[in-house]
Amino acid sequence: MSEVADYIEGMRHVGLVTDDLSVTLERLQDLFGIADDAVVHVDGGATRFAFFSIGGTPYELIEPVSDQFREILLNSNRGTNHVCYNVSNLEKAVAAMAAKGVRLGHVTADGIVDTPAFRMAYFDPADTAGVLLEFVESK
Repeated sequence: MSEVADYIEGMRHVGLVTDDLSVTLERLQDLFGIADDAVVHVDGGATRFAFFSIGGTPYELIEPVSDQFREILLNSNRGTNHVCYNVSNLEKAVAAMAAKGVRLGHVTADGIVDTPAFRMAYFDPADTAGVLLEFVESK
C-alpha cells in the first residue's frame, strides 16, 4: 500500500477559528498589510469564511454563526483549528490513513463530503497526535 505522503500535493490552508470574523480580519489586514481585494469572503450560512494569504501561506478564517457550530468550534478552541492539504486521490489518501489507524472525524465522520468544487475528509485528532487534519481533492 502507498504511504499517505504519496497523495499529498501541498498545503491548501491553515484554518483559524474566531468569534468575530470582521474584527479578526481587520486586525490581520492591519498587521500584515492584506488588501481588501486579496480576501475572498464566503457565507456558508451556518459559518462565514474569509480566505487570504500571509507570506505565501494560505489561511481560512472561520466564524461559526449557527448555535451548533458556535458550540462545536468556539468551545474547542479559538485560533488554529486545522491544517488542510490538497491530495491527488482522496479515496486512496483516506485508505492510507485508515491503514495507519486514523479514523475519519469532525464534520466528515460519516464519510467523504462531496461539494460542487471539491471533496473533503477530516480525520479524528485522537489518531493524529491531537492535530485536526483535512484532506481536499479538487474537482
